[in-house]
Amino acid sequence: MNSPLSYTTLPETLWAPANVHKFPALEWVIGSFDGTELPPREWIRLIADTENSSSIAQAYGGHQFGHWNILGDGRALLFQEIHAKNGDLFDIGLKGSGRTPLSRGGDGRAQLGYMLKEFLISEWFHAMRIPTTRSLGVLTTGETVQRERPEPGAVLIRKARSHIRVGTFQFAAAKGGASLVKELLQFTGVRHLRNKDVSALDLLRKTVESQAKLIAVWMSIGFIHGVMNTDNMTISGETIDFGPCAFQDEFHFDQVYSQIDQNGRYAYENQPHIALWNLYRLAEALLPLIDGDQDHARQKAKEALDQFNTIYDSEWLRLFQSKLGISPAHSDTDDCTLAKDFLSEMESNSADFTNSFLALEDLVLGQGPGPKVSTAWTTRWLARTSKKPDTLTRLQSSNPRIIPRTHFIKQAIDAVLAGDRKMLTDFHAAITHPMVELTQDGAGFKNPPLPHEKVPYTTCGT
Repeated sequence: MNSPLSYTTLPETLWAPANVHKFPALEWVIGSFDGTELPPREWIRLIADTENSSSIAQAYGGHQFGHWNILGDGRALLFQEIHAKNGDLFDIGLKGSGRTPLSRGGDGRAQLGYMLKEFLISEWFHAMRIPTTRSLGVLTTGETVQRERPEPGAVLIRKARSHIRVGTFQFAAAKGGASLVKELLQFTGVRHLRNKDVSALDLLRKTVESQAKLIAVWMSIGFIHGVMNTDNMTISGETIDFGPCAFQDEFHFDQVYSQIDQNGRYAYENQPHIALWNLYRLAEALLPLIDGDQDHARQKAKEALDQFNTIYDSEWLRLFQSKLGISPAHSDTDDCTLAKDFLSEMESNSADFTNSFLALEDLVLGQGPGPKVSTAWTTRWLARTSKKPDTLTRLQSSNPRIIPRTHFIKQAIDAVLAGDRKMLTDFHAAITHPMVELTQDGAGFKNPPLPHEKVPYTTCGT
C-alpha cells in the first residue's frame, strides 16, 4: 500500500480521496527515466492496484481567460511522492486516470494523442533544463475515448516539485480565508523553501522571481503556452500543462495557440503581461498575511510585484544576447535594440523562429546566406560579433537544433494510432538531444517546417 501523501496533512477542503479507475488493460507505450523512477511493469502494477491506492484529487480555482472558476483535478490525481537523495520531495501525478469527486461531470479520461504530446514536449523542456513538470511515461488503458475522434484511452505519469498553483492559493482564500491560506503557506514553505515559517511576502517574491525567469525562457525559444490561466501557473516556477501549446514556426508577435483565444489574451507577446496579472491574483490571496495593515500590505505586495519586469527584462536580454552569440558579460546598450529588431525583421520576412537563430552560424562560418533579415541588420550584428572568438561557441550552445514542432508531433501520433511506433521513438530520441545535429535515419527533425495550415499563436519582447 502507498504511504499517505504529505498533502493530506492539509485540511480536506483542499483535496478529496480519489482512486484510479480500474482500466481493462494497461499497456506501456513510451517513457523516460532518470534513475529514481520505477520500471514499466511496476508502474502498471501500481496503477492497476486501485484498492490499495492512497491517491487524492487536489482542489483549486483559476481565472480561465480572465474569468474566475472553482476547479480541481477532474481527470488527474496525486498518486505518490518520491524523496530525492538531497531531501527534496516530488509529486507523482496521473492524468487520464478517471473520474474524481472534482470531475464536474467529465469522464476523467484522456486520449492517447494528447498524452503523447505532453510527454514529448515536457521531455524536450527537461532536456533543455527549463523548469518543467516532467512526463515519465504514457500507458494505454484498453478503452476508447471519444472526443473529436475516437482514440485509445491513455494515462500519463507526471513528476513535479509540487502541483501547488496560484489557483490553489486563490481557492484557499475563497474557501477558508486567511487561516486556510496560512496553512497552505506553511506547507508550501516546507515543500519548496524548507521553511515552515516562510512569510507570505517572501513566498510572493520567490514566485515572482521564478516566474519572471521562466517566461523569459519561453520567449527565447518561441514557445506559446496557450492557456496561462492561474490554475496553470505553479508556485515552484515549473511549466505545467502542455495542452494547447506550440513552438513558433513562422514568427509573429501576435501568435496565439488556442482556437478559443479569439482576443489574443495568451498570445506570445502577452505572456509576460499575463504572468504578472496572475501574480497579482496570488498577491491578493496572500494580502491578509503580508501585513495586518492592508494599506501597508498592498504597498509591500506592489514592491514585490514591481520586481517582475526588472527580473524579466534582465533575463530576456541575457538570453537573447546569448542566442545572438553575444556575451552578456560584455553588454552593450544597443543589444536590446539589436535583439528586438531581429525579431521584428523575422516577422516582416515570415521567417522561422528556430532556424533564424541557427542561420547566424552560417554567417560566422561563411557557409550560407544567413537568416532572412536585412543587410543593414546583418551589418550591425557583424560589427558587434565579428571580432569575438566565442561567438560561434555561444551560438551553438544557446540555440536548439531540434524542437518538437507541431507537425512532427502530429505525424508521430498519427503513426502510433496506425500501429507504428518507430517515428515516436525516433522523435523522442531526437528531442532528448536538442542541441545535437543528429544524422541517423529518422532524426531529420531539424528541417524547416513543412507547409501546413496556420493555427492561431503570438510574440513578445521586453
